[in-house]
Amino acid sequence: MIPWNIKYPTQNGEMINLDWIISEVKRLNQNMDELEQRVLAAALAATKEYVDEEVSDLRTDFNNLSDEVANLRLYFDQKIAELQTQYDTFVRAVDNSIDRLVHRIESYEEYMREAIIGLNASMDVKIANNNIYILDKVAEGIVNVKVINYFTGQLVTVQDMFNTLAELHLDNPITYTEVASAAITYADLRDLNMTYTELAIKGKSFINP
Repeated sequence: MIPWNIKYPTQNGEMINLDWIISEVKRLNQNMDELEQRVLAAALAATKEYVDEEVSDLRTDFNNLSDEVANLRLYFDQKIAELQTQYDTFVRAVDNSIDRLVHRIESYEEYMREAIIGLNASMDVKIANNNIYILDKVAEGIVNVKVINYFTGQLVTVQDMFNTLAELHLDNPITYTEVASAAITYADLRDLNMTYTELAIKGKSFINP
């Protein structure tokens, strides 16, 4: 009897060698498993490489975008700071201008107030001086007016007539001649703060103390 040889599918071309067929099927299955693992490993490697490359590109793009965003934010922060500085400078300039304007208005008001006070004082002095001037001129005009002294029949000045009449009623009265000789002006008489009656009665004591 010829021994069974597992290396061949048939024995003497007649009998099927099942052991050989089973071993070949196992070998094919093993080869398929190995091929599948190799293909899967290659696919995983290729996929990982592709994914890593894409992720790297995305990471690079993201980093670049982050840098651009950071630069843009820095740019905007800088511009905002510049605008704030310009705004603060503008506000200070406006405040200073308003302060100067208020100071000028206050100074002008004070100047006008002092000018009005000075003008009023000057006008008061001028009015007072003008009144004195008018009274002096009126007095001079009255002095130069001639009237008839019916006691003597002569033309005499109004003041001489007053003196004559006063002498008729007063003892040792003051006369115009005495006032004129003493160079007494209307302002001097006004400063005595006396009535005409007091002046007529007591005037000599002031003119000839």
